[in-house]
Amino acid sequence: MYEPHPKGILIEYKEATKTSTGVYLPDGMQNFELDDYNGDLIMSVGKDVELYKVGDTVMFFPHSIPTSFQGKDSDGVKHKYQMFREADICCKCILTNM
Repeated sequence: MYEPHPKGILIEYKEATKTSTGVYLPDGMQNFELDDYNGDLIMSVGKDVELYKVGDTVMFFPHSIPTSFQGKDSDGVKHKYQMFREADICCKCILTNM
């Protein structure tokens, strides 16, 4: 796994799909309704990140611009990742059974 910048958050990249009108939607957001999006899973955090930990599910501000890269993990498979700053997170998702 990769260790991000001290205030960095690493998530696994979700492939985008192009609609017939030319809009790209991330995987899982086709037929999007607000209730369908549950956020992104944190894969790794920098040493100075205080509010979040690996395994948390978070949502990012729409204006956030991540750094994307690709690399091999210990499983030998290539994965795509996105790096955000801790300040890019707008909320932590707390899923409850209602």
